[in-house]
Amino acid sequence: MTGNLPPTCRKMWVSRQLLLPLRSKLPYKGFINSSIKMNNLGLGLELMVVGMASVFLILIIVILLGKLMISVTNRFPVQEPAEKPAQQAAAVSAETRSIIEATVKELTGGKGTVTEIVKL
Repeated sequence: MTGNLPPTCRKMWVSRQLLLPLRSKLPYKGFINSSIKMNNLGLGLELMVVGMASVFLILIIVILLGKLMISVTNRFPVQEPAEKPAQQAAAVSAETRSIIEATVKELTGGKGTVTEIVKL
């Protein structure tokens, strides 16, 4: 009868047939079912550990690739944009300059200074 069953099923069938006569003598009646439940619990724990380990490894790989990308991009110097030739800005009147300087001093509490005025 067990000849056409896979080995794992055959093993469970044989152990079940051996334990069935002892079932009435066991203190806990659900012994056979509890062993199957424990197998499921072990499988669940194994899947959890494998899943957590794979997520951990993938996160380590992402971190290492990020560090590698940062180090590769830092090897190349940043090219400064070429300076545009200074355009001759219209001269700002002394009155406008004094108003702008007074406004900057008021807003910054006397800590800011005007170095250049450029019309946008």
